Amino acid sequence: MKEVSKMNEHPDFVKNALISTIDEMSNHIETFVKRPGRDFSRKRVFDFPTMLKFILSLGSSTISSEIFRFFSYENFPTTPAFVQQRTKILPEAFQYLFRAFHASAAPKPKLFHGYQLLAADGSKAIFPYNARDEAACHPKDHYNALHLNTLYDLCSKYYVDAEINPETKAGEPGAAVEMIERISDKNPVILVADRGYENYNLFAHAEERLFDYVIRIKDRESNGMLSGIELPDEDEFDVERRVILTRHSTGPALINRKTYKLLSQKTRFDYITDLNAPDYELTIRFVRFRVAPDKYYALATSLTAEDMPVEMLKEIYRLRWGIETSYRWEKHVLGLEAVHSKKLECIMQEIYAQLIMYNFSMYIAAGLQPEQKKRKHPVQINYTQALKICMYFFRLAADISPPDIEALILQFVLPVRRGRSYQRKAATAVGIGFNYRLA
Repeated sequence: MKEVSKMNEHPDFVKNALISTIDEMSNHIETFVKRPGRDFSRKRVFDFPTMLKFILSLGSSTISSEIFRFFSYENFPTTPAFVQQRTKILPEAFQYLFRAFHASAAPKPKLFHGYQLLAADGSKAIFPYNARDEAACHPKDHYNALHLNTLYDLCSKYYVDAEINPETKAGEPGAAVEMIERISDKNPVILVADRGYENYNLFAHAEERLFDYVIRIKDRESNGMLSGIELPDEDEFDVERRVILTRHSTGPALINRKTYKLLSQKTRFDYITDLNAPDYELTIRFVRFRVAPDKYYALATSLTAEDMPVEMLKEIYRLRWGIETSYRWEKHVLGLEAVHSKKLECIMQEIYAQLIMYNFSMYIAAGLQPEQKKRKHPVQINYTQALKICMYFFRLAADISPPDIEALILQFVLPVRRGRSYQRKAATAVGIGFNYRLA
């Protein structure tokens, strides 16, 4: 039983860190509004800090329902007042809030054999159709989309960085390069990613930062990296190969095509900017292993066999699924699929707000360990319920005493069943219309 004085000590610290960051931004409001000196200069119920807190608190209900709940049905402003005020805020305001809050409140990352595991992945966020936003518009499919790229700490269960691009300009390896260049090198890092990140430029950036990577690549029967590498005839292998990247189509590249890889002028590689730049050499370890009777995975990594045996590489790649689960929670628990605007800049506000609230919840919940009683399976906390509890805690008015948040989260647990697998079902992309919001 917790002492009363210690109850909610850590949740209060996390909440106060978020509120303090918002207050600090309010002292420099001119940096975060479109018209400095004019926007938010008059006294309104929806002033700048209240607007940030309200957008952070948004769920999947209609705007009017969200306003009623936020103001406890007393002295509440109108929906048009909210719409008018939100357009005064720059999308960069929430980007800044995401990074500043993470810097001030993120727990010390958990490590995997001394490494911080950061997964890079992207997710398409689908929104109601708006023909005015050409960059994010899919006229044929009648929806709009943005591409969310994130770096996610697999062991600590929180987002480290994020990039948002229009779906028509989505480039996952390029976004990953931008994000890893912003990482502070406090711990050794392993970048983990799926097949969409099979990219020499990304590999080179990771190594230049003295990071390592474990990235799944296309199998040797495809047109990916393995198709042009000299490999053993065995079904499973673990080999290192020297790869020399060049923009010169003559000389050694013409003779030794197994080692030299010709980059076209249109291919991005930041360390060979023109024909006068020297070639660039990488040593890549390629690992292929069986995951089912007739199914194999291939990984590219900078880690040596001495540093990281194959079984540990398998475990690292298995952990990558955590970022996929985080996107599911973002969309279906926090309500990212039910945005409250058709304007691109307002949608970006809400995406960053959901990332912030996901991190807010995980800073509180991810370190909690439920009691392992005599059960058939080990248990972990139910993160779906944890997200809902933490959102309730954030929305709670300052004059209302909350329950013991950590104890409440620990009441909801789920069994951990290792080794289960399910076939992923592709769903048709569709934006949730505003007339289908929950009342």
